[in-house]
Order: sequence, then C-alpha cells, then structure tokens
Amino acid sequence: MKRLLVFCQIYLCAVACNEAQRTNNTELRFHIENGYNQTFYLEKINIAAGENGRIDSVTIKDRVEDRVLYVKSIEENLYRIRSADNRVDIILINDRPKISLSADYLESKQFRFENSPASISLHHFLTQVRTKMESARSRQLPDSLFRIVSSEVQQEYRNYVDTVTSPAAALYIYNAVDFGYDRAALKTFISKLGNRFAQHGGIQQLVKNTYNYISILEEELSVGDSMPDIILPDSKGSLLPLSIYKGQYLLVDFWASWHPSSVAQLDFKKKAYERFSSRNFSIVSISLDPEKEAWKNFIDSGPYPWPQLIDQKIWMGPAAYAFKFDSIPFNFLIDPRGKIVDKALFGDSLLHKLELHLK
Repeated sequence: MKRLLVFCQIYLCAVACNEAQRTNNTELRFHIENGYNQTFYLEKINIAAGENGRIDSVTIKDRVEDRVLYVKSIEENLYRIRSADNRVDIILINDRPKISLSADYLESKQFRFENSPASISLHHFLTQVRTKMESARSRQLPDSLFRIVSSEVQQEYRNYVDTVTSPAAALYIYNAVDFGYDRAALKTFISKLGNRFAQHGGIQQLVKNTYNYISILEEELSVGDSMPDIILPDSKGSLLPLSIYKGQYLLVDFWASWHPSSVAQLDFKKKAYERFSSRNFSIVSISLDPEKEAWKNFIDSGPYPWPQLIDQKIWMGPAAYAFKFDSIPFNFLIDPRGKIVDKALFGDSLLHKLELHLK
C-alpha cells in the first residue's frame, strides 16, 4: 500500500550554510569532456509544478571545455544540468557559493562534484538505493523477499530525510517515502521535518499543505464521476493528455516498477490489451517512479505495447492529486463519455469486468 498522497507547493530552499555569509550567487564551474556540438542547459527543478525553469545554457565546441554558470538565489534549491538530448542529466544543489562539476558526455553516468556536500550526499544515496533495487531484480527474488528489500529501502528513505542536513536533498527523497494508510506516521514524520527546519519557509509551507491535504483525503472519485484530465511524459519525454482518449473505453492504470504487487498485475494487463484493444479499448499506465532511468529500463524489457507514462513526483504529483488514490496498484475504467464506470480491477476480475462493460 502506498502512502497517503501529499500535494503541496514546495520551495526547495536551504540551511546547509550560514545565510548571513552567503552571496546571492552560486558559481558553478562546469568541466565537460567529449561534448562536441552539444548544448547543455542549467535548469531549476520545480517539483510541485512538474517542470523545470531554464536559467542558462552553454554550447560546447571542443573536446574539453570549462564553463562557468551562475545561480542567483540566497537559498538552497534543486537544479539540474542536462544535455539537449538528455544523455547527460545531473541533479545538483546550490549549497555553497562555489561548486564544481566534472562530467563526460560519453560516460554520462560518471561525474564528480567538488565543494557541494549536499549534491554529493544526494547522489551517493541515490546510487546506493538504485544498486540495491537493481540487485534484487537481477536475482529474481520471490515476491516475499523482494517486499523485504523494498521495505528496507523505504526505511532508508526515511532515515535519510530524518538526518540529512540539506532541506533540498530531504525534499527530493521525501517524495518517494511510503506511509501506506498510516496517517499518524505521516504526521509525525512531517512534524519532525518541520521542527528540524523551523526557520525554513519552504519546509513550513510543506508542513501546512500536508496537514491541509490530509483533511481532504477522505474524498475519493466514485463511479459516475468525470475522469480528471492530466498530462504526463512518456519515456521519450513527449507529453500525453488523457483527454485524447475520450470516445473510447480507457483503463487508467497506476503502478510502479519498484512495487511487487504492481508488477504482478502486468500479465493481466497484457491479456486485457490483447483481448480488448480491438473493441474501442485502450490502456494508459502511469508509473509513480522517482527514478526515470530505472523505470525506462523496466518498461524497455517488456514489451508493453500500450502507452507508458511517468509521474516522478510520486505522491505529490498530479496523478495522485487528480485521481485521489492513496495506494498502488490502482485503476479506473473510463467509458467513452469520460465517466468512471468501474475501479480497482485486478487479476481475473479485470478481464471479467472488461468483458461485461465492452459487450
């Protein structure tokens, strides 16, 4: 069961260094190799809005170049530097007035930060968790053992958020923490985070919005309600609105590649697609995955021929907010008028209910 969803406006700010001693600028020294004729963009990550704001760009001509980029902010935020083709895509945090990043376009997963403890900490943790999950998948563990590994990773998420000194890094990982239906645990967790960063406006807004959102979580979409329209990216970055499926039966499917119970439903979705796609029926799967690369690798191992979208904001994203679900796997069956006609269809029941609705 996934945790209570929380949708809030997050301002990813900082306490990693003494604000009284900081300037308004962070100088990023960017060393790039083998980036011939590539343009690199520096962007600010806005998790709440699900989009990035471009700050600056550089075009590389030589095999080795050093460039300097500037971030204007008195507070700590999340940023990314990426190549135009997304081969290079590196998250960074402006936790010091001067930081350095070295990367190689041809070895895009190999990069090095200097003088940015928050960036180093975040990437070290992400690598550690990714390695653990990929190892579990490669060993093809039974579901019971895979659930144990997933539970261990969730505890590591919580421990990291509880102890990291960077609020930007904490908020990035908080997005993936799973509370299931345990609202008391969520309240305790978010209260503790607020107390740790009591002078941080973004954290305090997160605390307020979390409590406000808990109060409306009792609402849920019911049969007869209209389907909300959301727009999310596929594995190539193309945006797909659900509204283009009006006039068809549509199974809106919420899952995650890291979630064993979700993965267990894949065979039933394949059968549904093969059996009913000729009957004015489509499936759109939306994965709640914080790591796009791991999700893409999973779906590429398919094939899964129906559209695959991703919401990297997990429980703070537009999918959970619009459709008001707080666990995965979950799904809604939408009729050609755009109305919900059924929901929570799993296993053989999915095939049986589709047969009834699509007569």
